[in-house]
Amino acid sequence: MSSYKVSVGSTTVRVKNFRDARSVVAEAITSLLARDPEAVAHSAMSVNQSFETGAVEHSLTAHGSWSTTVTVHGEPVLLAIVKKRWW
Repeated sequence: MSSYKVSVGSTTVRVKNFRDARSVVAEAITSLLARDPEAVAHSAMSVNQSFETGAVEHSLTAHGSWSTTVTVHGEPVLLAIVKKRWW
């Protein structure tokens, strides 16, 4: 069985399933959009599309991880999901 470590910038949380990982990323994107709507809007659409098309899940299956960078007020914020074995 797998679990996931989801990182947003310097904050990392561990979740039990992919759906929860997606929720953490969605919350992060919403928060980043509130801080800098114009800069984050394109990245938000891209991240959503990556989840909708299955690209995130495919990357996790094939490589064990997925990541993207979102620029907020000129600063990069890393969003990452790493698939881990559940102990």
